[in-house]
Amino acid sequence: MRVGVERFEGIRLRQARMSKGHRMNALSKLVGVSSQAIGQYERNEHKPTMDVVARLADELEFEPDFLMTPVKQSDVGLVFWRDRRSESKFAREQTEQRMLWALEVFELLEGYAEFHTDALPEVGFSYDYRFTTNDDLERLVVQVREEMGLGLGPIPNMTMALENVGIPVVLLDVPSDKQDGFQWFSDISDRHFIGINTKNSTGCRVRFDLAHEFAHILLHRAVEKSDAVANHKLLEQQANYFAGAFLFPAERFMEDVTVPSIDYFLSLKRKWGVSVTGMIERAFSLGMIDKFQRTDLHRSCGRRKWRGYGRSEPMDEDIPIKTPKLMRKAFELLVNEGVISAEGLRGALPIPASEFEAIIGLPKDSFNQFASAFDKVRILPVRNLSSATLTKHSAEVVPFGRRENG
Repeated sequence: MRVGVERFEGIRLRQARMSKGHRMNALSKLVGVSSQAIGQYERNEHKPTMDVVARLADELEFEPDFLMTPVKQSDVGLVFWRDRRSESKFAREQTEQRMLWALEVFELLEGYAEFHTDALPEVGFSYDYRFTTNDDLERLVVQVREEMGLGLGPIPNMTMALENVGIPVVLLDVPSDKQDGFQWFSDISDRHFIGINTKNSTGCRVRFDLAHEFAHILLHRAVEKSDAVANHKLLEQQANYFAGAFLFPAERFMEDVTVPSIDYFLSLKRKWGVSVTGMIERAFSLGMIDKFQRTDLHRSCGRRKWRGYGRSEPMDEDIPIKTPKLMRKAFELLVNEGVISAEGLRGALPIPASEFEAIIGLPKDSFNQFASAFDKVRILPVRNLSSATLTKHSAEVVPFGRRENG
């Protein structure tokens, strides 16, 4: 009688399958089992044999150990998808698996490094989204900027501004033009995370997406999932308004924009890091242009081929997408100091190296280049140097201590 692997974790199979974009029937054909069996494995109704585990891992390009690694958090909770109606549930779940891994990677690093505690501005908690007006959002922006020490000027690095208040940022290359940004909450670390889809995006767009997700955290964290679905349009409108106001405060915008024209907006783009189309919307929200002028300006952008998926505005290349540093710095410090190795980290969560790179913010194909902490030694200066007692080859070598990964 062939016995299944008791340690097998069905949810890990689902995570690996979804991350690769496989449906159950497609994976079943690759592995040589029925789609019904795949479902039973994922629901932990049956345990696959070691032979099947090996075939599953091989087809999904994961280590077999991953399919036997206990899960810390199985649900990302409420996610404010920008375009919920047109994006498929399958596509959203595909991204949610990477969100869960980001939580686990952060928790692993947090076991060795002390991160900045949650320092979110408190002013957002008194706002009830059902009664929040645009004037409320304008006041909120000023308060939040003041509390974060940002003043009313341009924000040089929106990613760093969020990481400085304890929000880890993750950049992902998601094959969907309907997933711009998303935020989720970690029960393990008791903090919010923000993810951004960088595929075909620009620095200006990423900055706006970050501000948009920040608005959801400040304004909508207490919203129930059923209310979020029912009031999706209102919540997105509020987040969009907050993002525009946060990136370009009203007082400074009205000082800087003397002529609300495309060429004038373009002259301010590099300074503020806000797109021309974003400035058109900001001018309209502040009553500087009417709806007819707004339409004409957007049409003019269209004629110049600045609008549409995959298109870009002038100077987009001058405003780079800022790479997150919070988790990357912790990882590099721990590895370089010999506290834990890159291999040790993957041993605790055996996801592909490419997934670690995306989550931590490392350059592509760089994860495996980090030397193992177990191979490092610290060479100390020789004490009491004397030709009578030491040869030219002498040295005192003290190995790094290592912390076992639990």
